[in-house]
Amino acid sequence: MTYKIRNNLIKQVGWVVWLTCLWSTISNASQPQEQQIERLIKDLQNQSPEIRLAAAKTLGEIGPETIIPILHQLLQLESKEVRVNTILALGAFGAGGTPNIVPTLIGILQDPSQDEDICRSTVEALASIGKDAVLALVHTLRSKTLSTRGYAAVGLGIIGKDAVPVLIKLLSSQEPSIRIGAAEAFGFIEKDAADAAPALIQALQDEEFEVRAHAARALGTFATIKAEVVIPALTRVLKDKDKIVRREAASALGEIEEYKTSSLSALPHALQDPDYGVRINAAEALRKITSEGVVSVLVELLKDEVTDVRAYAAEALGKIGSPEAITPMTQALLDKHWYVRQTTTRVLKSLELQSTIPILSQALLDPNPNIRRGASESLGIIGTSAKDAIPSLVRALKDPDSKVQIAAAKALEKIRRITD
Repeated sequence: MTYKIRNNLIKQVGWVVWLTCLWSTISNASQPQEQQIERLIKDLQNQSPEIRLAAAKTLGEIGPETIIPILHQLLQLESKEVRVNTILALGAFGAGGTPNIVPTLIGILQDPSQDEDICRSTVEALASIGKDAVLALVHTLRSKTLSTRGYAAVGLGIIGKDAVPVLIKLLSSQEPSIRIGAAEAFGFIEKDAADAAPALIQALQDEEFEVRAHAARALGTFATIKAEVVIPALTRVLKDKDKIVRREAASALGEIEEYKTSSLSALPHALQDPDYGVRINAAEALRKITSEGVVSVLVELLKDEVTDVRAYAAEALGKIGSPEAITPMTQALLDKHWYVRQTTTRVLKSLELQSTIPILSQALLDPNPNIRRGASESLGIIGTSAKDAIPSLVRALKDPDSKVQIAAAKALEKIRRITD
């Protein structure tokens, strides 16, 4: 048993619970081995890492032919903790070259009665085995159960580079579920999947919208590496007939770091999309890019008919912090929806700008107490420059909402303390 595997066993397996159960299952073993394992159980609970490591090594030297059958028995116990630890132990043995571990783990993954913790542990175990588990996970992509296919895709993604050649071929499979799973897996592999860019770009034309959506997401994870081909492809997908695909394409463009100008020219179209989710993702992408022209585009979103889009645009503008955005943002404090007003107030608070004082003073009269409280907090953050708002804050001390009163009092304390 290798050092890495022994370490995995020590770190990942709940030895006290697991080996206590192991001890109870080998009661028919020979007496010398019983005594040996009894000592190992005690040593694996020792405070000394060296003693625990030596015990793990000795356990491995007993041999998988003895340990593996016991692990299979432990998988039948009711305790989820024991089963989780047993699955991780099987993964560790599989990573060390012990045969016939993968079929057992795949069987667990395909069992619809298993809960999420068991499935996650199984994926982790299969991923630790690596290349030898790829084909079995690929086969699992054919499962009729959506969650099982999802777990298999995650497992392939975690395995990473070793799974890339197989996954590229699977993008051309005749089976939709296989193509969907392969495209999803690439989203977890990220930069190690850059060689798959041509195949993923081709997958953007797949007849299944899920394949197109997963392919767009995956391309976003390594778009900077292959930007010269990825950006035009994702730009075309912004006109896809399915809104989910368009959302993923807009989000993916925001991941590009070095080719900001190209992305910026593509995203304004997405800001006019009939789907609010596409518009939100486009706004987020523009916030990440932070190139010239982003502010003016986001300012236009402050007029969007969807409340969440207007609020998100205000938040994005606040993160950019451009002076050009202050006037439109102060006007957003008078938005017809309280959520937009509250978001804008919070953003203006972070900017600490004197030019916002008149509008914040006006916001102290807003019918919504959340806005009045936010305006008070904003004025307190601005500090000494907000001294012109003192009369308004004094009036807010008599606000019918106690939280507004407290916020106004704190703001006055900060302003006066700094001023004095």
